[in-house]
Amino acid sequence: MITPGILFLGRTVILAISLCLGTVCLARFATKLGISLPSWILLLGATSSLPIGFALRILYVGIFRRRQAARMGARLAFPLEGKQFGNLDIMLKLVERFNNGYPGDALAEFVAMFGTCFNIRVMFEDLIFTVEPSHIKTILASDFENYVKGDAKFRHTMSSVLGTGVFNSDGEMWKFHRSMTRPFFSHDRISHFNTFDRHAEGAITQMKARFRAGYPVDFQDLMSRFTLDSATEFLFGNCVHSLSAELPYPHNVATTEAPTGKAKIAEDFAQAFADAQTIIALRPRKGWIWPLFEIFKDNTAAPMRIVNSFIDPILKEAIAKKQSHANGEKDVENDDETLLDHLVQMTTNPVVLKDEILNILIAGRDTVHLLFVFAWVRPPENKVQQWFSVAYSVFLMHRRKDLWGPDADEFDPDRFLDERLHKFLTPKPFIFLPFNAGPRICLGQQFAYNEMSFMLIRLLQSFSSITLHPEAQHPDTLPPADWAHAEGRKSRERFWPKAHLTIYAHGGLWVRMTEAENAV
Repeated sequence: MITPGILFLGRTVILAISLCLGTVCLARFATKLGISLPSWILLLGATSSLPIGFALRILYVGIFRRRQAARMGARLAFPLEGKQFGNLDIMLKLVERFNNGYPGDALAEFVAMFGTCFNIRVMFEDLIFTVEPSHIKTILASDFENYVKGDAKFRHTMSSVLGTGVFNSDGEMWKFHRSMTRPFFSHDRISHFNTFDRHAEGAITQMKARFRAGYPVDFQDLMSRFTLDSATEFLFGNCVHSLSAELPYPHNVATTEAPTGKAKIAEDFAQAFADAQTIIALRPRKGWIWPLFEIFKDNTAAPMRIVNSFIDPILKEAIAKKQSHANGEKDVENDDETLLDHLVQMTTNPVVLKDEILNILIAGRDTVHLLFVFAWVRPPENKVQQWFSVAYSVFLMHRRKDLWGPDADEFDPDRFLDERLHKFLTPKPFIFLPFNAGPRICLGQQFAYNEMSFMLIRLLQSFSSITLHPEAQHPDTLPPADWAHAEGRKSRERFWPKAHLTIYAHGGLWVRMTEAENAV
């Protein structure tokens, strides 16, 4: 398979050759007109045609956009100015903070310095970044049709993982994916709590056994298993039984046991899927030159082989089941029909099916298990393209003190119950977007609420207290010591929040819980 870097270099070489040939043609035309050009000028023109063409394109785009802004009575977003060529220092800062910092670190600094909307402009490519609710409302709702993912930017960057699924498509393909999945997320289907109950019981039993043995539990790992088992059963009718495997022990406890069978497959899938999401989340931070970091290999190829080895057999079984009905009629809908059963009634294209269920699995498994971990909101970052790229951060918008008050970065659910609800959120509903908004609003919103609420209630019925035990995780995954001197919540964090397509706890979230005396 040709790597992203090779494809990028190939296109660049073709462009360079085209410009060189254009220079030669111009030289020949000049000769026919009687204009003699020295060889060194021809050589210089041929070798410098690519950078000159690049510079002319930058100049043209800049003039064009200034004129467009003037025509509409608008002004261009403030461009960040780094210290290195093409703002490479800004790009490297974004990448370094993504790998080693607090979520939104570098961007939060830029917001504090330059306001809520600015142009990051890495390698001379405009990227408008905003945390302004009115801008996000325009993108998601009021001017939805004019803001698309875009073939050359977002979709190309994410396609090796998301394919053409609902999160990575526009136009008719996006409408097709939405129309396929929407009927299945009806109230009757998402209100079947027996699946949640069965897996919640398994998770709580595992927790009690480990607590009684005197060890803390990685709550993030446990909730990941709970949501993976629930999601795979709901979506595929094929539970992976990840809760059947033994829970991990603290980093300083030696164990010889390793997961086997289905538990090993589920663990490998979960880790590979997380790795793939981290890779595609990092790509946009490198700007349009990200393929140069993947010349020798597509970094998503290895984790996606593991993901595909998990998904492909399930797909083949569902397609074979559909094709086994000789009369070709749709199966009569019943309560046992899964999302995959529903999808194969509409298409048996394995690529379309895989893209859709992977996109839905991200929404149905990754985001929900992290809601348990943080009991807050995930920070989706979408990138859309019209005349230029626009990125927004819900994570940062949800922590703006001018929108939410001085306690914006404090976890306080009462803000949705007391006078702050009417003071801040009611007048400006677009300051809170945990499930996106507009035509792209999450179809599984109620499913997520049901799953989260059910499990939280079962936990409260089973345990009377919870304490954090960060000493159980590896020291390298604890918050860096210099965070103590930072401002805001970052200085008080006792675990390390990180993000790929969703937010998660680096190294896990290790806790102890006390069993309730009258546990249900």
